[in-house]
Amino acid sequence: MLEKLHQLFDSYVQPVLEYGSEIWSKGREYPDIESVQLGFIKMLMCVKNSTASCAVYGETGRYPTYIKFCTKVFKYYYRLLYMNPNLIVKKAFLELCKLDNLGLVKNNWVSDVKMLFEKCNVLNYDKVEKSDIEKFITDVKTKLYTGFETSCMNDIQQAPVLRSYCKYKQEFGLEIYLTEICDPKVRFSLSKLRLSSHP
Repeated sequence: MLEKLHQLFDSYVQPVLEYGSEIWSKGREYPDIESVQLGFIKMLMCVKNSTASCAVYGETGRYPTYIKFCTKVFKYYYRLLYMNPNLIVKKAFLELCKLDNLGLVKNNWVSDVKMLFEKCNVLNYDKVEKSDIEKFITDVKTKLYTGFETSCMNDIQQAPVLRSYCKYKQEFGLEIYLTEICDPKVRFSLSKLRLSSHP
């Protein structure tokens, strides 16, 4: 049941949150947007809004929206890079590239994408062939996921309120009780106990 609700969120809510993010997100974290996903997950688990976000992510194996923002930005960048040069949007892209190379305009879209590549520690992004784009994006996404998992588990280890949780939560990922326990009262109670989300 829980997995189906997550699928519904990913199918009907997430696309609205991500709409046009290739242009406006710049791969940044947006707390107001992320609060929608976190609020939804916490509601499904019946834990308090103040429950540590790192524990909620770790318990459910969910990832923050900014990772999707990053991958969408990268995909759009390469789509523009190999687009028909006669199209208006490609011409606009080339103008942004020129301005970035000349350093005449700070923080245009192209310069922001380059900074995002560097922020994500992605090397040789300017040497990717068209045939290798899909694999490259997959590798970058895996790298971002792995980086978040490590950061999330570190946060769990360091959070005083999670001093008990960190003793039995050793790996990032969906806990089996969330899908196997059918009785919602039992599942909710276990979530609250594990995540120290007591009344």
